[in-house]
Amino acid sequence: MKKRLLLFVLLLNSFLFYCQEKNNDTIFIKNEKHHKIYIEKNRNSDWYKYIAEFRDFNTEFSSEKIIQFGLKSRWMRIYKYQGEYFLYAPCDWMYDTKIIMNDTKFQIQNSETVIFDIKSIKKSTDNIFIKCKNPSNKEKTLLKIHPVDKNLGIYEFIFSDKFETYKYLMLDADNYLNYDIIVNYCTDSKTNEFF
Repeated sequence: MKKRLLLFVLLLNSFLFYCQEKNNDTIFIKNEKHHKIYIEKNRNSDWYKYIAEFRDFNTEFSSEKIIQFGLKSRWMRIYKYQGEYFLYAPCDWMYDTKIIMNDTKFQIQNSETVIFDIKSIKKSTDNIFIKCKNPSNKEKTLLKIHPVDKNLGIYEFIFSDKFETYKYLMLDADNYLNYDIIVNYCTDSKTNEFF
């Protein structure tokens, strides 16, 4: 009887330990006292709430035309790390790139939110071309949207103006819960961003 009880207690402890390890398994990329970079898998964490916020945008708009082109209104940046796609929670949230577009405006948030007027939208094969103008400086910008993986909701956004070209991998924001987040958590001061 004592052997059975002992065996039962050992099995129960092993099971509880295994379950605890599975639920609390954090993968650290960097683990220092005041700076941690880790992979967040818990979809109920606050990081997922922060990632999903589009609070600095004007969201009252019509998006019938962009829907006809197969586009969504809300986009967030996604990154590739070791062959997998991840969302990113930066140390400094000014690096949290998000985009909202509608039939007349294109808004991008990086350190600030910049609003462009959409002049035209055209589709060529799989690519969508949007001609925009920044009302504050009158600069013209061409945005090319190229699908990377339509099933995953991942597209490449390429911005070109007369000075530079910028490329971003963007995710249809409706799909954000399908991805883990790399969290760059710094407690004392700003550090270099991971991406």
